[in-house]
Amino acid sequence: MMKLMGLWVDLRRAYMIEIGPDGNPAVKCIEADPDDEGAREHSRARESRIVRRKGPGGRDLRRAFYQQILAAVSGADRIVLFGPDDAKHELDLEIRKRPHLLERMVDVLQLDKFEEADFAARLRAYYRLETKQNPPSRRVPAA
Repeated sequence: MMKLMGLWVDLRRAYMIEIGPDGNPAVKCIEADPDDEGAREHSRARESRIVRRKGPGGRDLRRAFYQQILAAVSGADRIVLFGPDDAKHELDLEIRKRPHLLERMVDVLQLDKFEEADFAARLRAYYRLETKQNPPSRRVPAA
């Protein structure tokens, strides 16, 4: 069975959901460095709609965060990337630098907020998987 994975990322954390052979999700979370001043400033800036300059080490810390994420998803056969604009696009750029991961990336989609049940359902729908809790729809043949 293929290892199907969904990845939701923002500047503070990444959630990886692997859909198992039974269709049930396994969730893993990677937290960004809590001392990443750039991520905190960016988050506050978005909330207050004020654009602030990122700290000098912010980009290096985010790159290290993205490296952790890429290492965690390297065993996946298919990856769908979700998240808000900034972090999702930055990570997509990092993936494009790695041909072995780029060939596994199947889509990049907008999803602003992470909620585990919603994300797992979207991922199952994307990969068109059914589970016992989520059986395929039964159509009655037309007479």
